[in-house]
Amino acid sequence: MIKSKSKALDKLLKVLQIDVAIENYIENLKSSWETAIKPYVSAEYWDVLIKKIQSIDYLERAKPIYGKHLTLADINVIIDFYNSPVGMKFAGLNGSKEFYEASKVWAEEILKEIEVEMAHDSLKQYLQ
Repeated sequence: MIKSKSKALDKLLKVLQIDVAIENYIENLKSSWETAIKPYVSAEYWDVLIKKIQSIDYLERAKPIYGKHLTLADINVIIDFYNSPVGMKFAGLNGSKEFYEASKVWAEEILKEIEVEMAHDSLKQYLQ
């Protein structure tokens, strides 16, 4: 039994295979953005966007979502389940609506940050 909620959340995210879900999400996001955004932005902007997406620690952002809804005791029970054969099989199916909605917000935040950075860089070049 894990006694620290933070450590328990780390273990939970590992047994839930959240890292795999995030990798899949990023690939899906890149694919959809290639159609929706890439044709309308410079290659430089696109490269910055993709690097930014890949640099974010999504696991750290996911921990508060699970921590908000689960007690330490809950987390330990879930970890025990996911370490069982059935739990390991089920782990690949994880994905909550809240996580999905949060990831959409993160994607919007990334776009806004990059837009500000690119505008700032363009302004600096213009003023020089």
